[in-house]
Amino acid sequence: VGVGEQQLVHHGLGGELHSNYVLEAGSHSEGEITASWGDIDIDVRTDPVSGEVIFDGSVGRLSIGDTGEIVSLAGLSFEGDQTPTPYGFATGDVAFAVDDLSVNQGTSDAVGIRSMSVDASTTLDDNAVSADATLTMAMHQIPNVGEMSFDMDFKLVGADAEALGRIQQVLESAGASTQDPMAVYGTIEDDLKQLFASGFELNFERFDVTLPQGTVSSKMLFTFGEEDLATFDWSALLLSTEASVDLSVPATFVETVAQDNPQVAAAIGGGFLVKRGDAYEMQAQLKKGLATVNGAPIPI
Repeated sequence: VGVGEQQLVHHGLGGELHSNYVLEAGSHSEGEITASWGDIDIDVRTDPVSGEVIFDGSVGRLSIGDTGEIVSLAGLSFEGDQTPTPYGFATGDVAFAVDDLSVNQGTSDAVGIRSMSVDASTTLDDNAVSADATLTMAMHQIPNVGEMSFDMDFKLVGADAEALGRIQQVLESAGASTQDPMAVYGTIEDDLKQLFASGFELNFERFDVTLPQGTVSSKMLFTFGEEDLATFDWSALLLSTEASVDLSVPATFVETVAQDNPQVAAAIGGGFLVKRGDAYEMQAQLKKGLATVNGAPIPI
């Protein structure tokens, strides 16, 4: 433990463990590189019986760099509680917020994330996993684009925990390796079939991207019906899936892009994007193998 650093550990009579790590603001230089940080306070409690972990913490400003480039963070906070399951993942709540994560190179404008917050929750009911998450993120000024932000509300309802856990473990093991994606798919194909045959709902209640020209708004709902795993086939998934996609794009943005992109112009001419007021909209649906876009049937 260094100067200005404290680590307090308390053991309860039932085996509970409470750890508190505190680091006072400071700095350190080595050669041309300097690192500095604000106060850091992290609190963790664990229960040996349930395996539950409760945590919260805050990290003050951080920066590291030299005269040519500086990576900085104005602040970070997080909290949550997680309980392990037999399926290899944890349930509970997690929330964290990042304030001004940026990269400064000389006199150029900073690039990075102006702010970001995530609030997520996962629950387990028998063998069914449900989760919901809210993400809000605002970017620094992007060259040739301007300011941009993202807002998303997401829900997963009733996914098979056993299959989902095995898929997660395989994907985590694969990581960022150069392993052939088809080889990974071959490893998880049976679990994917079990996941989709069990049925679940995937709902993007809000997926908005805000640009200088306005906000691109979308909603997406996918409902996968329950099937007999013994006879499940990917070709039949189309018939048991119901989906809807609603999209609204500012007219000024669409018309600007259409000037240089014939595909966007073709989408307008083909009725895939319909102008209503100051926006172009699309409403797509899939039910019992039949797809429609703005009410018109589309062959698939």
